Amino acid sequence: MPVLFYFAGETIRRKMAKSLLKIWVLLFSLALVKMSGQETVQGGCDIIFSLGDNDTLCTNSEIFPVPDAFPFGGVYSGPGVADYSFDPSITGVGQFEITYTYTDENCTSSATVIMTVIEGSDLELVGDFVICEGEGTTIASGDGQEYTWADGSKSTFKEFTPSETIITTASGIDINGCNVTTEFQITVGTVPDAFVTGETMLCLGDTAHLTVEGATNWQWSTGSTDQTIDVIISSPETIELTIFGDNCDSTIAVYVSVLPYPNVVVSAPSNVCAGDTVVVEAFGAVSYKSFLGDFDSTFSFEATIDFTFTVQGFNDNGCSSTTDVTVFVGENTLIALSEVGELCLGESQTLSANGTDGFLWENLDNSTIISEGPINQLEFGPLETTNYRVTGVNELGCGESIDFTVVVHPIPELSVSAADAICFGKLATLMAEGATEYLWNENIGGNPYSFTADTSGVISVLGISEFGCESMIFYDLIVNPVPIAGITGSPAICEGQSATLIANGAMTYEWSTGDLTSEVVVFPVEDSLFIVTATNEFGCSDFTTYTVLVRPSPVVNLIGPDTICSGQLFHLGVETNGNYLWSDGSSGAFIEFIASNDSTVYVASEGANGCVNTQYFTIVVNALPDLLVSGENEICAQETVTLTASGGVNYQWGNGSQEEFIEVTPIITSNYYLYGTGENGCVGEIVFPLIVHQLPYVSFLFSQDSICDLGPAITWQANPAGGVYSGDGVANNQFDPFIAIVGMNETSYTVTDANNCAATSSDFLYVDDCTAIEENSNVPVSIYPNPADHEIFIESAEGRISGIMLFNGIGEIVADQKSKQEASRVSLNVSDLNSGIYELRFQTTDGQIVSRKIIIQ
Repeated sequence: MPVLFYFAGETIRRKMAKSLLKIWVLLFSLALVKMSGQETVQGGCDIIFSLGDNDTLCTNSEIFPVPDAFPFGGVYSGPGVADYSFDPSITGVGQFEITYTYTDENCTSSATVIMTVIEGSDLELVGDFVICEGEGTTIASGDGQEYTWADGSKSTFKEFTPSETIITTASGIDINGCNVTTEFQITVGTVPDAFVTGETMLCLGDTAHLTVEGATNWQWSTGSTDQTIDVIISSPETIELTIFGDNCDSTIAVYVSVLPYPNVVVSAPSNVCAGDTVVVEAFGAVSYKSFLGDFDSTFSFEATIDFTFTVQGFNDNGCSSTTDVTVFVGENTLIALSEVGELCLGESQTLSANGTDGFLWENLDNSTIISEGPINQLEFGPLETTNYRVTGVNELGCGESIDFTVVVHPIPELSVSAADAICFGKLATLMAEGATEYLWNENIGGNPYSFTADTSGVISVLGISEFGCESMIFYDLIVNPVPIAGITGSPAICEGQSATLIANGAMTYEWSTGDLTSEVVVFPVEDSLFIVTATNEFGCSDFTTYTVLVRPSPVVNLIGPDTICSGQLFHLGVETNGNYLWSDGSSGAFIEFIASNDSTVYVASEGANGCVNTQYFTIVVNALPDLLVSGENEICAQETVTLTASGGVNYQWGNGSQEEFIEVTPIITSNYYLYGTGENGCVGEIVFPLIVHQLPYVSFLFSQDSICDLGPAITWQANPAGGVYSGDGVANNQFDPFIAIVGMNETSYTVTDANNCAATSSDFLYVDDCTAIEENSNVPVSIYPNPADHEIFIESAEGRISGIMLFNGIGEIVADQKSKQEASRVSLNVSDLNSGIYELRFQTTDGQIVSRKIIIQ
């Protein structure tokens, strides 16, 4: 049966070529099917129908699409067959015939194949399917195959830790090769949520009370089934409780530990005297208890009679142990001590005790025993105040104690100093320290001691403290000579000048000006008296005076500005009552110059008395603003550029604008002037040159106003060469009517010169739609190959072909072939035609007009 080719209207050659390739692949596939067919039945038509390797299915297989049979257009039938597919779930197990029947105007034939349907079987699974709560299980493939589990994972086994009974699945290939899914259940038995209450950390010998809660059936490892058991703890042990539940049992192990008890040690004196304080210290525990109550580690009490008491110690665990302590108390004997007096350092006194036969004398400050035995009288002469104790001791070692203090007052530590240097003939003053009363040279009281120094010698002073203690020291008096001060220097100066004064006659000097040097420079504005105090190496001083006379200088006034701008003319005048001379050597009434930096000018004026007054004048020169104009300095004609000013606070452009920036569109190269004022008020100027490049000449023109989208190429004129095309229908810098839009197309030609200035010329071209060829697709005709590059064949199934005409895209006849005799298959040579889309027209003998599109490559 002939194969018919038919293409819907397409304007893209590439899509037609792909469609033609698919048809040739289909024909080749049909040929292969025919070669591998299993059964062919003759009935006037040759039928190819085969299941290939897909002739066996499982009952749970997916719906099977029946392979295409040849020729196309037949009907499939048989059990489980519907809509070109076979459903094994409908047929069940067995062998079933699938029949393909083809009928056309020439023949009717059918072909039959056998489809076998088999039953799938459950997968083999091994593992524990009943577990207790909290346990896990592994379910595995019985034959070692890889299964797909319900969560999508694939493996030969799967681990499960369910918290409750679950139903899940495993999927795989059974022994018959079927894909099957087997459902299985994992049963989770519950364990009673029981627990044991009671203290499990006990002291040795305590009783543990253990109680089970949350269960209904149990047994202790002691054999008891009571809810509560009592166990006396003599050593650490583990007691187990078995809980019986539904299908699952559990065991609770209770470990009872024995806490250690403290090893309590108590330190206390065993023999004391009545009234003594007994200090008890306990060790080995963290807290303690006695007859006085709780204590940390130490407590005390006053002993009156023999006494036995118990100390109980507790550790961190609350366990305790006890220790008994006995204290024996002896009676005391009363004693008496003679009166204790106060001493000055170096003195001593004798003290006596009585009332018993033995005495213990102690120094309490250094914890030493001075005497022990029958001696009842001792001499005390300590170097400082000291605390003592005397105790009368009877035959039991007990007696009364008397504490006493021997107070020792220090003797005065005297010192003598001179308030100032001791100079011959001057009043001298000595100051004593270290006592409250003083006696000079054994007969003069008071402090300080003043006298006229006329000779060297030794002076004594006796000092008496507030406690009446005395001491004496001696002072060596040395009388020093007094210097003779003098001044030399300038007796007269001019106003505004300085005078140098030099002191002599001593080692150091102090002027009335505050200077501490021998030579000073003074600047008096009028007649002045200067005083210098001269001091020699002994600290003795003398003073003298010196007068400096001041002659008046001429009056000088300078007139002129103190601030100018850089480059500005500076003018300075002078008014004076003397002769004058400027710093540049001129002697006129004023000077002037242009300053670019800060400058200092002076003028010297001399009066009739010869005194000169020199005045300095400093001019501050403010800098001009550092103006800057930013913007493109080279542009193309007709372009607009923005010029921006900076460096000042106010601006004025040459065109009168006072804005910070201006926009200009010059047609020729021009200079732009900017005047700017800085923060100091100075005005600067800058010139900005702007170069303007003229646009290049360009022209572009199509050779005609319209064109067919499939018509011949069109020409145009473009000058100069080297430009760039843009717009509708432009590709690869060429105008292509094939990709242009139907209707008006605007194409531009742009030329850019060496200055990067561009000019553009445009023209319009109207493109007609020449592909709108209407086909009559009801006539059964076959045209191949299409696309073609050499020869085209036309076959008609109804009527013979009487003639052929071929039209190009603009309707011109490019081929007209009259058949000498009518035939159902004719050919047309197109090797001389240009590539494009054409319209093929011909008429059959039954009067039908056929129109088709073809592509020529």
